[in-house]
Amino acid sequence: MVRTLLLFSLSLVLSTLLPSAAVVADEVPLKENRFNRRGAKDGKAFSSRHWKAAGGVFWARRKGSVVPRDFAVRLTPGASLERPVTIKFPGPAKGKGAFDSRQWVLMVSADLALSAGRKSRGDIVLSFSGGRGTLSFREKARVTSNDFSQRVSITVPLKRVTEGIWSLSLRCGGKVPVLVDDVFVWLMPRDPRVMKFAKPNGKNGPDRLESGTMGFVAQTAHRHGPLPVVSVRPGSPAARAGLQPGDIILAVNGRPLPINSCAPGFEWFEYGHEAVLGHASVEALKRGSAVKLQVWRGQQTRELTLRLARRRPLPQDFPFDTSVTPILYKDLLSFIRRTRNRKGVWSNHGNACIQTCFSGLALLGNRDPRDFEAIHDVADWYMRTYPTPEHFGNLGFWMAAYSGIFMSEYYLATGDERVRPWIERALDWIADGFHTSKWGMPALGHGPSGLPYGQKALMAPASHVIVFEALARR
Repeated sequence: MVRTLLLFSLSLVLSTLLPSAAVVADEVPLKENRFNRRGAKDGKAFSSRHWKAAGGVFWARRKGSVVPRDFAVRLTPGASLERPVTIKFPGPAKGKGAFDSRQWVLMVSADLALSAGRKSRGDIVLSFSGGRGTLSFREKARVTSNDFSQRVSITVPLKRVTEGIWSLSLRCGGKVPVLVDDVFVWLMPRDPRVMKFAKPNGKNGPDRLESGTMGFVAQTAHRHGPLPVVSVRPGSPAARAGLQPGDIILAVNGRPLPINSCAPGFEWFEYGHEAVLGHASVEALKRGSAVKLQVWRGQQTRELTLRLARRRPLPQDFPFDTSVTPILYKDLLSFIRRTRNRKGVWSNHGNACIQTCFSGLALLGNRDPRDFEAIHDVADWYMRTYPTPEHFGNLGFWMAAYSGIFMSEYYLATGDERVRPWIERALDWIADGFHTSKWGMPALGHGPSGLPYGQKALMAPASHVIVFEALARR
């Protein structure tokens, strides 16, 4: 189970000069980066207990954003925003050794736009300075867009960042006002070996993001903008474009990656990193164009052009009754036959019960005589591995449902009477495992021992059990 994005729980805590805030490692290092818009009105003077404003700084109603919010902060020429940040590294993590700052980079970013109606250019200067040697990092951006499609960033190898008070500031250096959406400070892994994923239950990441079309795997984290690359598939569009493990993706098709959400909901579905890459792939396939990625590598940004392998998107009703459906089925069956292990089942990362269910069902549905022996072996394996329902273990209702779905389909196809008592015992065991939920109704949990998450029902295992029961009734 992944503990946090920062395995060693790096803390960046605000200086006592301004109200302090603890930092949750799997969110973002600086918690008050998003401006508090409560009470904001167009033209109202900006004020914040976290930021010190100088000159003309006002709220402004904004238009055209990747993730819609009502207001941005308008800096008039010569105006600035500044805040202190206290950086403190953690001690050695239990069983992990000392924190290795060489494996991480600190990224400071701000999303920018011109004030509405402006057609000229605006300048913004982002600065991050401090530390024992009074280090200073500075980046100047020329703002030319009205739709927040520009992001100014400073990327600092963490080994150059010392503990102590640092200053983060933004200054409008041009002759026209500039809008600032939010200011972010992220800690990003630069070494794929320290990247972790597989989102645990109840946590908002980090999680694994895999773009099959583009050909790379990345680590997506809650409330992070940049996207670090974990691996690149050989021969893929990403590999041909030169994408490498350790690259950090900053923008897609000229637009900064939006602040990601790993929390279930509309924002993740529409604006999450998966959605952004998916939409870009679909548009490229429709238009016969490429996907352009801006990445950070070796202290500088690079532009990569990914030319996708397919010349057109998949049909709307894929995978059903399309010209490519037979190809898909042929490839899928070939993969299943090729990856069956010596025990006659399929297993990856300990999920033998689940993967064997789906692989066995695929062979069963194909009804190819070449697979009959393998199909019988799957039924035998389930009966050997789970001779009684108690052998299903802590996640019993999951395992019982998956194996029961296969065994029911197997019985309907073969009439093998050996499996009928096994099916009946599994269903009786599940029926005895109901508990009363917090809402006063009978419900299932992971297994018969009780209900998790404060006596709440679990829909996922219950839905699979319903399928199992429906097949068994047949």
